[in-house]
Amino acid sequence: MVKMKSPLDNPIQSTLQLKRALSLVWQTAPKWTLINVAISFLQGALPLVALYVMKRLLDAVMMTLVSSNPGNAFHPVVFWILAAGGVAVLISIIQSLGEYASEAQSMQVTDAVALVYPCFCRI
Repeated sequence: MVKMKSPLDNPIQSTLQLKRALSLVWQTAPKWTLINVAISFLQGALPLVALYVMKRLLDAVMMTLVSSNPGNAFHPVVFWILAAGGVAVLISIIQSLGEYASEAQSMQVTDAVALVYPCFCRI
């Protein structure tokens, strides 16, 4: 029986291949690579913003419930509801931009590889 080799069997070789792949991507599409990195950071930070807005919304609701004048205390609740909606829309927009940037980067790298190795891209 032949044992299949895992890419993790030789971590040094895997690291070198990853370095070559990242170098290829950077050389062929540096702008899209930076955009993808920035969008990835935003996609990581926005859920924390959403949690913070939700905390503030719950705090505002609690303040309204214990307030002697709930009419005036309700305005912050409306603000934080709108802020939560805005964050949700922003998350959706950033996700769409991330998909677009990833596709654009993929196409640019594929085109560059096709120019160097035309025989691999023919169908």
